[in-house]
Amino acid sequence: MRNDYKLIPYMEDSSHESFKITDGKYAGVVVTYGKVGLTEPMDGGDNATLSFEYNLHETGIYEKDELENSDEFQQYLGDMLVHFIENSLDDFKIGERNASDGHTAESNHS
Repeated sequence: MRNDYKLIPYMEDSSHESFKITDGKYAGVVVTYGKVGLTEPMDGGDNATLSFEYNLHETGIYEKDELENSDEFQQYLGDMLVHFIENSLDDFKIGERNASDGHTAESNHS
C-alpha cells in the first residue's frame, strides 16, 4: 500500500484538494491536479496513456523548474495519480448500494 502522500485542503489559488508528498525523494512537494485524460492505445495494445495538468504550490527542496523539467518527477506524479484513482474506484462501485445515500443505480446497454 502506498502512503507517501496525503490530501490536504485546497491551496489559495486552487478550487481542488491538493496532494502533499510526505515521504521519499519529493517530500514536501504540494501539487494540485487539473484536467486528466486517458487515451486508448492506437496500436491495439493494452497500455493506455494518462495525461494530466498540475500546479506546483510548494517544491520542497527543489526549484520549480527543476521539477517541471524532470521526467522522473512527471512519472512520479502519474504513478501517484493512478494510485489515487484506483483506490477511489475501489471505494465506489456502480450498481452496489451505497449506505450513505440509500441510492442504487444500474444500467444495461446492448
